[in-house]
Amino acid sequence: MRFVPLLLLLSLLSACGDSRSWLEQHPDSLVKDGQLICIIGDPGTGDENQRAVARALQAMDCDQIRVVGDVIYPSGITSPQDPMLQSNFMQPYAELLGKGIPFYLVMGNHDHKQNAGAWLQVAAENPDIVFPNWHYAERWGDICIFSLETTWYNKLYFIHKRFAETMWLRRAMEAQKDRCGFSLVLGHHPLMSSGRHGDAGYGEALFLRDEVFGKVDLYIAGHDHYLSDEGDYKGTRQLVSGAAGKLSHLKGDEQEDEDYHIYGAEGAVFAAWEQGFVTLRFLRDKDSGNVMGDYRFYAVTPDGEGGYKELRQVWEGQVRGRGLRLGDG
Repeated sequence: MRFVPLLLLLSLLSACGDSRSWLEQHPDSLVKDGQLICIIGDPGTGDENQRAVARALQAMDCDQIRVVGDVIYPSGITSPQDPMLQSNFMQPYAELLGKGIPFYLVMGNHDHKQNAGAWLQVAAENPDIVFPNWHYAERWGDICIFSLETTWYNKLYFIHKRFAETMWLRRAMEAQKDRCGFSLVLGHHPLMSSGRHGDAGYGEALFLRDEVFGKVDLYIAGHDHYLSDEGDYKGTRQLVSGAAGKLSHLKGDEQEDEDYHIYGAEGAVFAAWEQGFVTLRFLRDKDSGNVMGDYRFYAVTPDGEGGYKELRQVWEGQVRGRGLRLGDG
């Protein structure tokens, strides 16, 4: 009987960082200026494949870069002084960071193998690395973005943290429900996956089905190391961008040839076993006034020396903004 009150107390204590969960509200620049958001996942290998994708990003003129978890492989960092921070993040993206392109982070399960909280200090000391809290929200005009910590729902030993984030997300969405023309959520774990990890486990599936899908327009995750457009579930589109470093095979794929790729894997509209990333640009429909999210998938062919031989668009789609649909999930 004492277990539940203790969990509630720990959850309330972990909610103390909510004041850092709201970034300043931005002007309508994402639509007005046609800013390009580049989304990468699972990048931090420090090898030539990560560097190839980083080089390709330099050719994209990204206005901002979103990292959907597993920022450092194989086991995150121990502190801001950890040499892995330099070799597996700061050096591969040095040119992008040097141009003042901001990197917005969420954490992944590999980041939690050591001290994921070290990234809070790293971000506090680096203005171009944005990670104010484990979960945080932004509003750019009428575009609302929520960045979440999904590993808490994936690992049982984080159960005491789940209630606080769930309550924060509900409050954040309720506060913005009348202001959002387009709603985007970024997290590490996908709900549906054509990759080897498969669909979400019980904890994260329950959270994502109840609190995200059916409420927002677009959800983008990583975790499985491939690229995919998993289609719609409850009116929410899900994309996977987990191929900025290490690759893993798709479901049922026994092919080990590094040049192998597959499009249209079972359960997905599009899936590709290739290095790459996703871009997202927001447009406003002239007739309806709706915000439209135009997304594109790019595959990168590494040259084995830290550069790339080819960068090509392999898929695209569009999501019509409907805002936040609270009570519809």
